[in-house]
Amino acid sequence: MKNVLSVLLALAIIALTVSCNKDNAVPLGPEEALIENITTANLVDLLAPSDVPSQINGFVVANFHPYQIEMVYQAKGYGYEVMLENGMCVFFDNDGSHIDHDGIHDDWSNMHGDDYNCMMGDHMDIDMCPMNIQNFIHDNYPNQGIREFVVKPSGKLSVALNDETVLMFNPTGELVTECQLNFGGNGMGMGNNGHHMHDHGFGINASGLCDSIGNPGGNHPWGSGNMMGHGGQNGGQNDGACWGGESIELGDIPATIASYINQNYPESEVLFVMQSYHGYYMIRLEDCVRLVFDENGNLLFDSGH
Repeated sequence: MKNVLSVLLALAIIALTVSCNKDNAVPLGPEEALIENITTANLVDLLAPSDVPSQINGFVVANFHPYQIEMVYQAKGYGYEVMLENGMCVFFDNDGSHIDHDGIHDDWSNMHGDDYNCMMGDHMDIDMCPMNIQNFIHDNYPNQGIREFVVKPSGKLSVALNDETVLMFNPTGELVTECQLNFGGNGMGMGNNGHHMHDHGFGINASGLCDSIGNPGGNHPWGSGNMMGHGGQNGGQNDGACWGGESIELGDIPATIASYINQNYPESEVLFVMQSYHGYYMIRLEDCVRLVFDENGNLLFDSGH
């Protein structure tokens, strides 16, 4: 009888242990599951900010100003992953409603890469940073040198200082914001210490200064051919010509831009032309010269002058 009782007691303990282990394996909630489907979708479209539902743009303005949308992935059948200028990803369902996973504050854990922090863009030689920005830094951040200088797809200019402060300026050199530090997440898959991570391939390595392969920014080690990727191949799918826009032919730029290049850089070869999702024209010339024009062909930035 004692042996039977011992066996029954052992079976009860095993059953209780299995039950506890099942309880500890917390399943994804519906919001988390939808976000996972969006971040790992194989079929996605890159959209301009103007092409997403209006409530998405309104939500971003209301909750994340002054950061603008940098690019948008639409995972058809699931929803949208909206990437902001500071590396944050905000998720929306098919109807454009914010996917609320533990409130707005948890959106701040959806960040890409420890060194993203407003610095994704076309990395430039530091001596090409406009003088008014250099003067602003000298006056307001004494004893801090510029470590990196970037022209972003939105036309904004970002600088990283030696103490890791990151400042974002508009194309004319007026301060937009001091970017918040990265709060977590590193851009690959799901579930790093509770943060969302993302399965599109893009890197933040700034080593590829003034390359001519056709994509703005530094050397992007993930993804294929230095292009943006998304989906279950560690970013191996090429769903867009470059970060934040689409490459276009030189003959498709406005006549005012072509005239400016002919007058100011008659001997320079045009290596690459991109129209950003904000409508700006980003042009790379030889000798590491970058030009930025608005959608009407008005000059915003010329690193060579």
